[in-house]
Amino acid sequence: MNKHLKQYCLVLFLGLFLHNPLLAQSDIDPDELTELTIEDLMNIEIESSALLTSTTRRMNPSAMTTITREEIASSGARSLTDLLEIYVPNVQVVRHHWHMRTLGIRGISTGVNYLLLVNGRIMNARTQGGAISERDFPMLNDIHHIDIIRGPGSAIYGPGAMSMVINIITENANTFTGTEVLTRVGAIEEFYSFEVKHGTKFDDDKGLYMYFGIDKYLGSDDEDSPLVHGNTYTDFWHKEISPGVYDAHDLNRDRQAYRGLPRLKTHIEYTDENFDLWARYTKGGEEYYFTQSNLAYGEGGKWGWLNPSWATPEYDSFGESMHQQGVGYQQLTIQAKYRQEIHDDFDLDYIVSYDVFDYERAQYDWDIVDYYADNHREEEIFSRILAKWDYSDNHLFAFGGEWSHEWFGRKSWGYPHAEPELQAWEQWHAESIDPPKWETDTYSLLFEHQWTVQKWWSIFWGGRVDWNTYTEAMTSPRFTSAFKPTDQDTLKLIYTKALRLPQSQWLKKEWDENNEKTDPEELSHYEIRYERQQTNNLWFALSTFFDEVDQLNWNIDLEVLALENIGVLKTWGIEGEMAYKSEKFDLILSHAYTKLREYSLKDEEKVTNVTSEPYGYGNDLAYWHNHISKLRAVYHINKQWNLDGSLQIYWGVPGGYDYAKYLTETGIWDAIDPGQGDIFSESYFLNLGLQYDYDDQLTLRLDGHNILGWLDKDLNKSIYAFNEYNDYRSRAAALSLSLTYKF
Repeated sequence: MNKHLKQYCLVLFLGLFLHNPLLAQSDIDPDELTELTIEDLMNIEIESSALLTSTTRRMNPSAMTTITREEIASSGARSLTDLLEIYVPNVQVVRHHWHMRTLGIRGISTGVNYLLLVNGRIMNARTQGGAISERDFPMLNDIHHIDIIRGPGSAIYGPGAMSMVINIITENANTFTGTEVLTRVGAIEEFYSFEVKHGTKFDDDKGLYMYFGIDKYLGSDDEDSPLVHGNTYTDFWHKEISPGVYDAHDLNRDRQAYRGLPRLKTHIEYTDENFDLWARYTKGGEEYYFTQSNLAYGEGGKWGWLNPSWATPEYDSFGESMHQQGVGYQQLTIQAKYRQEIHDDFDLDYIVSYDVFDYERAQYDWDIVDYYADNHREEEIFSRILAKWDYSDNHLFAFGGEWSHEWFGRKSWGYPHAEPELQAWEQWHAESIDPPKWETDTYSLLFEHQWTVQKWWSIFWGGRVDWNTYTEAMTSPRFTSAFKPTDQDTLKLIYTKALRLPQSQWLKKEWDENNEKTDPEELSHYEIRYERQQTNNLWFALSTFFDEVDQLNWNIDLEVLALENIGVLKTWGIEGEMAYKSEKFDLILSHAYTKLREYSLKDEEKVTNVTSEPYGYGNDLAYWHNHISKLRAVYHINKQWNLDGSLQIYWGVPGGYDYAKYLTETGIWDAIDPGQGDIFSESYFLNLGLQYDYDDQLTLRLDGHNILGWLDKDLNKSIYAFNEYNDYRSRAAALSLSLTYKF
């Protein structure tokens, strides 16, 4: 990378910060929001995804980013994952060899550590993968806005909300009327998508909204999105592979839809004043590269000492097939919500919902020498009753309870078309981790008190307690003290504890084998947040956080596959944000720094791949970019033309190099060749878009994605996490064109 370019980018971002201070929910017409100043937006009363009660965004007790409908449309994002990477400070995309892409935030980089919601309904899978659904679609036109709580949210949403909560709020008849069609096509990273939505009102308080989206996502080939290894090894066919583009066999197409199947999203919602009923169906998934280098190093490959025949020629199909791994899902959710107004200052909210989640993982089985489809179903009935009491101008209360009943282990409908010979999970998984059919119940109590001590001082405190069939009582408290010493300044002191349960089959397995209930993973979070409204159009903020995680991780043992409490992870970080909005120009900036404080192993026999610090190599996280900078800008050329762009800079992974050095120098693994430290250097993702609004009905848009890759593909590199081979795959530089027409 050019030295002067590095220096220029560093100067550009030093001290500059991002936030998106637009609204989540309010009584103002959505079309009027874009006319308001940042100061006006910060002082409107909202129902926040971070609260059971309501407050102004200025006093919101968490660090939260909101992405509006207009920002989604102008982002050019080809998935929810891309969208969050563009807008949310300290979020980065994490590649995996064992699962589809996920998101990390503040140094925590697994999909099971955060919750993804639609209209407040948790959509996570409980047995495999966590937040799988919704993230892979290029169809985003059904979304009204997205709230992202940066930090724990267990006090509101329960176990699983450790690092982040993503709440997708869909359009309905109150926010959209008419008919709109959106079609997109992508080149190089090839895809085709079509969306149509229709909203109609029967009267002022009653309406119907319908949405349908479908895509064909083919992804990009290995020439445009090459894979690069960090070490020399002998592959499955006894061919020596040097650091550089992998060329033994063709790779799978990057970001291709699961099995190349069309992905679907449908949503229908009926609103009638205080009553809301919606149903949503999604079918999606993504293929990923299961590294061929797992069969590296000598005769029989990495696992040759288990089965030397794996190195024989008849296993050529094994190597070929290992590229075509993937995860697919289908999910159906139905939810009804009713608000009963008991009194002017007392309401009851009732929620009842049903959710079914079918999961399929296409993987290669080393024993049967063929694909197997690990497919299963989860079903849940969920109910909640929540009371909201405005006791006085100074005291707001919310309290209530939840009940969830879940069924696990049932076979899916054969999603998406798994044939009998592919269903080998009974043979392989049932003996190790997949128990038979079982059911669980979870009971929860919630409480929140918002106390306005003085006009300049508010206190938020509360939390929840959850009881699961296979756990003891789990408590998630929260406390925030928010100060407004001046009309411009706000200071927030935040403490919360968050929890994460192991995957549900592990809870069942521990109970069946040891008659013991499982302790959750726990995170203690402390944060100091300062915000300043400098002018009507300029806002900035600074957060400092400290996290301590009593961490669950895999016991890396070929004889025993289990989740164990490995050690205690301690991190800290700083996030700076700035937003500027004017008639002609919008600018959002952020810079985030996350640093390992300490990692304490429970005992010497425990092994971690989170960092090499316990082994005396460095003091950074192994697969996390310490510094992350983001820029988002929109220039309104005139009423018809808009030019916009975004840039994300990952400044390097020093902890990755330390971990590779530790593996290599101790003889555990030849993890990296000398001189291959560039694998852990900077990555730059630049996107540009040009939008033309022909009139109120027709909009055309051209986007360039990851365009620096046309100069040097290594600028777009994206490393794989928890991966001893230290390989990365570059994101393809690509184009897309969209057309929107509103009837």
